[in-house]
Amino acid sequence: MSYLENCLNSVMDQDYPRHRYEIIVADNGSTDNSVSFLESKYEKDITLVKFGINNGFAKGNNLAVKYAKGDLLVFLNQDTIVHNQWLSALVKGIHDNNYDVCHSNMLFPRNAEFEKAYKREFPENIYEEKLISLIKKLNNDKKVHAIMVELPLPKFMDEKKVLKAISPEKDVDGLNPVNVGNLLVGDETIAPCTPKGIMRMLEKMKIKVVKKDVVIVNNSNVVGKPLAMMLTNRFATVTICHVKTRYLGRFTKKAEIIITATGVPNLIKQDMVKEGVVIIDAGINCKGDRVCGDVDFENVKELTSFITPVPGGVGPMTVAMVLENTLTLAKNQK
Repeated sequence: MSYLENCLNSVMDQDYPRHRYEIIVADNGSTDNSVSFLESKYEKDITLVKFGINNGFAKGNNLAVKYAKGDLLVFLNQDTIVHNQWLSALVKGIHDNNYDVCHSNMLFPRNAEFEKAYKREFPENIYEEKLISLIKKLNNDKKVHAIMVELPLPKFMDEKKVLKAISPEKDVDGLNPVNVGNLLVGDETIAPCTPKGIMRMLEKMKIKVVKKDVVIVNNSNVVGKPLAMMLTNRFATVTICHVKTRYLGRFTKKAEIIITATGVPNLIKQDMVKEGVVIIDAGINCKGDRVCGDVDFENVKELTSFITPVPGGVGPMTVAMVLENTLTLAKNQK
């Protein structure tokens, strides 16, 4: 028996009070600060058990499933950006929705077989009919509560047709036409995850959008359009721009809030914003070995009253909203 197994046996044999939530955190030792935060903030509500994954993430998965006697099992690997707010959201999720096992962006009921998880990868030349056939199969599978199709799809596929195939009751991205229509009339129960994360961030930071002039630099179905609807629902005055907008600075210079997600590095420069502006940067670009957003961060930040970094800003909020939507869908299917 390995050292890791001995540790788990020792921990799991203890009789914790069942009115407390047992949270098992599996990580590689890089998340000590966030785990300590979680333990201290919820010390009256949880018992936190932590073990390291020193022999490979896959082995850690198998062992964790074997010993998953807790109420919540959290896997944190070295590629996951972990924030205290995200861990807090996980605790709230189990408290409100009675769900137990979390693995990065995916949720499973306890005792699920991780090696048979519902992740499907296909070659780029997969037939559209085969993809839609799988989606319909998952729609009818009661063990599956949420479905996400990774975008963008290959150019020869009809993205609208594929997204329409996802059952609205399992549409974690909120991109089925039914959920888009719900959003239009003010029902944001299942909204696209990045816009939903941005709105949650504005709310938590107490940034009011009522009567504010907001410029969105993105016109996609995933970010710009749903975000515009959500802001309009809150009586913001919204202007939608994009990478082909002429004289973009004319619009951004007047904005009280700028939200950008174009994938163009340094698109928003110092001379394009006014003092005191709020900037939400949802763009992501790779410049060499460095990740950056759409905003010339170092030169713009001094003019802002609030600005999000890249990475570590909107990205974790998107992940949190994927989890929240998944929990909501699962609860609604009970």
